[in-house]
Amino acid sequence: MSPASSATDGFPHPKPMLSYWLANMRASPLLGYRSSEQLPKEAELVIVGSGMSGVATAYHILTAENSPYAGRPGSIVMLEAREICSGATGRNGGHCRPDTYLGYPTYKADHGIRDGLALIDLELDNLNYLASLVEKEGIQCDFWRGDGESQGGMDVFMTEEILDEARAALKEYKEDGGKIETKWIEDKAEAAKAARIPGAIGAATYPAGQLYPFKVVQHLLLKSLSLGLKFYSSTPVTSVSSGSAPYTITTPNGPITAPKILYATNAYTGKLLPELKEHFTPVLGHCSAATPTEKFSGKGLMKFTQCIRWGRDPDHPEAQHEKFEYMIQRPSDGTIIIGGGHENNDFNDSKTKEPEANYLRTYNQKTYADWGEEKGGEGTNRVWTGIMGNTYDYLPFVGPIPGRPGQYVFAGHNGYGLAKLMLAGPGADYSVSGLPAPLACTVERLKKKAKKSHL
Repeated sequence: MSPASSATDGFPHPKPMLSYWLANMRASPLLGYRSSEQLPKEAELVIVGSGMSGVATAYHILTAENSPYAGRPGSIVMLEAREICSGATGRNGGHCRPDTYLGYPTYKADHGIRDGLALIDLELDNLNYLASLVEKEGIQCDFWRGDGESQGGMDVFMTEEILDEARAALKEYKEDGGKIETKWIEDKAEAAKAARIPGAIGAATYPAGQLYPFKVVQHLLLKSLSLGLKFYSSTPVTSVSSGSAPYTITTPNGPITAPKILYATNAYTGKLLPELKEHFTPVLGHCSAATPTEKFSGKGLMKFTQCIRWGRDPDHPEAQHEKFEYMIQRPSDGTIIIGGGHENNDFNDSKTKEPEANYLRTYNQKTYADWGEEKGGEGTNRVWTGIMGNTYDYLPFVGPIPGRPGQYVFAGHNGYGLAKLMLAGPGADYSVSGLPAPLACTVERLKKKAKKSHL
């Protein structure tokens, strides 16, 4: 990807602000990393992007049984416009929240019962796989998931509108054979107490987890480098040749040719793949990090991650968009991460916007019943932005790109990448076999016009 000449030209901004996750990893050996002084002239596969999508794909390909790439240094080259994990993965809320029911009616309406259930199942399967991968690889990433009692995640309903919608979605999911358990808290007083949020009128709990995204990416990238991957940061892709393979990938550091390319470029995908541009909406999101007050420290740590749901956003009535915030409290140090405040069609993650940033700065005091007075050093200490890649049908595009032999895409995570992408990407053979059919990047899907407005 290319340095941005403006905030809206479709390329990553050259001077993005630091998130909580990035600011606390400034000693990473992968910052400024380049496998060699000069970019290789050729490779067998070039991966564009070093977030979770690109790095997870490289890891899966290189560790696959009988991988044709493992042990062959330079056969796979990864290019990153900025620094490792400097896109959405390094700017999110660290929330691994499977959708266990709420999105099901939309999936069913668009794709039928079988695929609708498969899309829901994929997210819990992803959480389970992520837990096993962290254990298998010994990844030190502060991974946490709820136990049988707390489950881990909580939807908090603040209006009758969203409460009724969620209740109906869960009923429909169960009636159609959905098996993931969601526990419902119907009593308003009980819901408000469990959520620690006055005004909550209902709640639901489900399996969920959290982690330190940068640490996962760093670990898997280091493992991939040991297996022969070559990685080049500050090497933006400005264009890709048309026609047949091998393709020429142009960067300010020189060209590189390859017969295969994988675009793990999320919101920026449309700049290099014009045929996908109309299917992607870049969405600027805000997050904050806060040092908790006494009541939210020690034994007072939150027992759940949360999505605080308000229903349709009154500030954007033209958009079929739900207003919500999400929260995790990190078990390792108690830091509370809050995400919320979105704006369409903005690629500028170099600064925050008002009133979104101020809303997050005061969010904990205004939202949680027993937050209390903040002493020196407590409260919100960082607010940052990141760019999400939303798609018209709320699903990522995965796999071979029609009309581009040897080119593949894994992008469009709609702000929920951590809930899907470890299992949603193309396989070691670049195929999407075994994945729910609606994820595939097909001619039919590309013909569909955007029918939903995102925020």
